[in-house]
Amino acid sequence: MDSYLATKCIELTSVSLSNSSSVSVDSSGKLAILGCKREIVLYDFDDQQIVKRIQGDTKWDVHCTVWQKLQDASSSKLFMAARNNVCQVFDCGASGGSSPACLASLRGHSRSISSQDWSRLGPNLLATCCIDGAQACCVWDLRASNRPVVILQSVLGASEVRWSDSNEHQLATSHDPDVRIWDLRKERPNSEPLLRLPLKYQTAHLSKIRDLDWSGDLLLTCSQDSRAKLWDSETEPAGLRMLAEGITNDMAFHRARFAPFRGGFAAVTGANRRADSLTLWTNQNNSLVQVFSFVGHQDTIYGFDWLQASPGGSCSLVSLSRDGTLRLWPINNSLLRLCGSVSAGDDREDADANEADAVERGDAAAEQQLVEDSEDAATDIAGSATPTSSAVAAPSAPASLDSRACGGEAADDGADPGLENGGVTRPMLILAPKSAAQQSGGGGSAPKSAS
Repeated sequence: MDSYLATKCIELTSVSLSNSSSVSVDSSGKLAILGCKREIVLYDFDDQQIVKRIQGDTKWDVHCTVWQKLQDASSSKLFMAARNNVCQVFDCGASGGSSPACLASLRGHSRSISSQDWSRLGPNLLATCCIDGAQACCVWDLRASNRPVVILQSVLGASEVRWSDSNEHQLATSHDPDVRIWDLRKERPNSEPLLRLPLKYQTAHLSKIRDLDWSGDLLLTCSQDSRAKLWDSETEPAGLRMLAEGITNDMAFHRARFAPFRGGFAAVTGANRRADSLTLWTNQNNSLVQVFSFVGHQDTIYGFDWLQASPGGSCSLVSLSRDGTLRLWPINNSLLRLCGSVSAGDDREDADANEADAVERGDAAAEQQLVEDSEDAATDIAGSATPTSSAVAAPSAPASLDSRACGGEAADDGADPGLENGGVTRPMLILAPKSAAQQSGGGGSAPKSAS
């Protein structure tokens, strides 16, 4: 019997997406910012509605929206958004209920900004990059935002930039197939004090690098060459040491982000420029393996971000697509186990959570199925027990990661029902404009289970 997690639809009106649209979630897991056509939209997950709109004063669309997330888990109200070659920094906490206040407009690039990132250890530091080699990457300090405090130059411009989450002085940039690690303390001799020399250099891929991310000393890169690679940034004195590699079949990597739990990362892949596949990966025996696929979007996925309200708590994956939907995918223990983050016994918590969720939704069919499953289990136990038997049955072994990754049947009684049907899950929440909802039928109920 195939069963799925329920789907809930909420309509959004007057939201126009563009090819440069993006999504970012704040550290509290309450608010998301969407980069849309000529405006920034703030969406509240708790109230399930748009709470703010920031209209642009230029003809340029909004892209590269990033919320500040500090390593000390303190809640920040700052976010930034790029329009062409200008990065604007906003403060939601200083608005007093009105539109977020613009703290600074950072102007240091001659070309359109391709990526930007906050320092996770320095609350006032951020970095922007573009494809202009003379000003490939600019580091800014909000306390003196009239000019960059550091400029990182390269022959090739930078397409991506990411701050280290363990060293406040280090960041990584990508330059077509190359990666550079920078230390802001390493000044270039006999030159302007703003310029820096790269600390390490590595030709990491055969084609353009589309994204990179840090987790401690580990650096994750993904490229158009259909490969994602995991690197050790500390072992080699002048380069990087590759630890693991993953390959897709004729599918380029477009985005990749480490998960907030141990052992996994999410990635967007797709043929040519159509990035329409959202997947979950893990490192198995020094090889990056896709263990799960999130199926639901009908068009190009513009971006995604991880939602986690508290460190160590439950998390979800939020994705934005050209099909006009913002989807939230809950990460349960079954998915965590695929990445080696929890033991098989913790799946019982998922079964209890699913039961409580079914009762709360008033899903009569799901409730009836839960009752039938409980009665069947009680009957099996009563039938197998004998008065003269003193033997205790050993617990069954959990299904292997390999069988789950290949879409095999789960052997655990408490495995999450959303993992059946070949390792495919459905989102818990879909936020869609009217047009997208009508095209999909506008239904908000769960698909019927077929026994």
